[in-house]
Formats: sequence, C-alpha cells, structure tokens
Amino acid sequence: MSACLSQPVGQKLLTNVAIVRMKKTGVRFEIACYKNSVTSWRAGVEKDIDEVLQIQQVFSNVSKGVKAKPADMRKAFGSMDELEICKLILEKGDLQLSEREREVHLDQLFKEVVHIVAAKCVDPESKRPLTVGVVEKMMREARITPKMGHNAKQQALEVIRTLETKFPIMRASMRLRISYGQGDAAALRASIKPLVHTFEESRDSSTLIVLIAPSDFREVDALVREKGFTLEVLSTSVHETGESNLGEQSTQKPGAAAAVSAPAPKPTPAPAVAAGDGKKQLGCTSCGPTAIFADAKEHREHFKSEWHRCNLKRKVDSLAPLDLATFEQIAVLDDANRDDFF
Repeated sequence: MSACLSQPVGQKLLTNVAIVRMKKTGVRFEIACYKNSVTSWRAGVEKDIDEVLQIQQVFSNVSKGVKAKPADMRKAFGSMDELEICKLILEKGDLQLSEREREVHLDQLFKEVVHIVAAKCVDPESKRPLTVGVVEKMMREARITPKMGHNAKQQALEVIRTLETKFPIMRASMRLRISYGQGDAAALRASIKPLVHTFEESRDSSTLIVLIAPSDFREVDALVREKGFTLEVLSTSVHETGESNLGEQSTQKPGAAAAVSAPAPKPTPAPAVAAGDGKKQLGCTSCGPTAIFADAKEHREHFKSEWHRCNLKRKVDSLAPLDLATFEQIAVLDDANRDDFF
C-alpha cells in the first residue's frame, strides 16, 4: 500500500456536511464539518478537531469543492495555516444548520428561556416562585417560540412581558440596600417612595432595605447616586419559600381574564384486588366491586366495552353501577324499556 495514503479507502468526504461560513475582506470562506458536531465544539463538549472537521481545508464553495485561494487567505487572515483558519471559522463563522441541529438548538434555547422566566417570576398572590413546568405550559399555550440568533435573557424578558398580559404572573421584586451615612433619611425615603414596594427593617440605622420592581432599578439608582449615597443589590429575585400553587390550577387561554380556575379533581386509579392465591387483580371503580380482571389485556378491553360506557353515564347521573349480569339482561330489552334503566 502506498505510504502517502492518509485516509481510509472507504471514507467519503464532503457528504452529509454541515457548512460553517465566514465572509472577510469581501471573500467567502467555508469549512466542511460533520453534522451535529459544531454546536458540541462551541459548547466545549467536543475537544477533538478531527471529530468536527470533515477535512482540514478551507473552501470558497464547499458544495462545488472549490478551495479558497492562498492569496485570499493570506489577505483575510494573515496566515496560510489552514488548521488555524479552520478553527477561527469554526468559532466565529455562521453555521448553516441542518434540520436536526436546528431542532436541538431550538429545544435547548426554549429550555434556557423557560428556566430564566421561572427564576424571575412569582405568583402575584403567594409571591412564591413558578415551577418550570408551569412556565413551559404557559409559553406553549401562548404559542411563544424563541428565535435563533437572539440572546436567551433578552428573549426571556420579552416573554415575561407577553405572559403578564395573559396569565396571573409578575416579575419578582429586587431587594436593595441603600447606605446614606449621615444623610437625610427622610428626604431619601420621600424621593424613592413612589418606586418602592416595601421598606424592610434594617439593623443598621444608616441604611435602608427596600423592595422594588426590576424595571425601576435604573431610576432608583440614579436618585440614590444623585444624593451621593451608595446602593447595593442584595437579591435580584425575591420570593417566598415553597412553590406556587399555579401548577395545580389550569392556566388560562390567551386573552382570558386574570382569574384562575379551581383545580380539577384527580382521577381515581383502578383498584387492585387480591385474588385467592395472593396475586393482585385489576378492577374498575366505575363498574363496581364485581368488575375484576385477571390480566392487563382484559382490563384494557373492558374500558372499550358497552358495559363500561353504560356505567360511566350512570356515574355522571349519580346512579349506582350495574353488574355485568344485570347489564346483559337490560341489553336484550328494546330501546324504549332500556331508556328506563339509563
């Protein structure tokens, strides 16, 4: 075998390619990467450059296999080291995402936005934090999808403003400490009072601890600095301990009023009845204690039966369930007589 052969014979280059593109000095440069590997490299998960690059060459057009001219690379990057140029393009270039990579990236971005919103918002009544599951449900009901190429924190703030108009949530307050030394505490209180939610007790007589809305922070900071005092952020998100009860309540549809409906009753699981040999059997609460099934298949088939549907209707009307023998007797009656039983 030839000593100059550096690649396996069966390896196919430039197939199933993810392209990273960079335009510099008016010239387009591209590199060929493996799919689903570029995001791992940028996140620091993948360390081996050979697992990311299809080939350590710089192209002007990957699809046509046209390599970049050495003069253009020297002018744009000041170097002819293709590996270093590939790394630079890999870090700062624009990734032409595959469909799968786009889905993964959007899913990660969505989860990141959800966690930021959950950390910054509380239930207006209990002042307790929202769970991630509740925020995710709200965003899906409001049909909010993060946009690629935008900062997750900035998008989270926009999401909060949107959700506040549709659901009973609010931004958590910020806790600040204002040190005024020998200054006029009364004048300070009067100047910031319209922007403060709560004045909290402070052990130090020369400081104030206040709760404000995050949107008012810059204005409060400007007023404090104007008087020559100092301001310190103690907490960016103040909430009560525990979790919000919004998770047990049904969230509203977009455009609905701010009231939250009462929690729906939890379904009663089918009882497990012990058989004579000690083995548990499955039952049905709607059809009464005589509805006992030996295996899961028979149990599933029961829920498709007319007997079960009949007892569901009777349960809604607060009537006692019929056993199978009684139901079969009723089933042979004509429709007129059957109505008397249902």
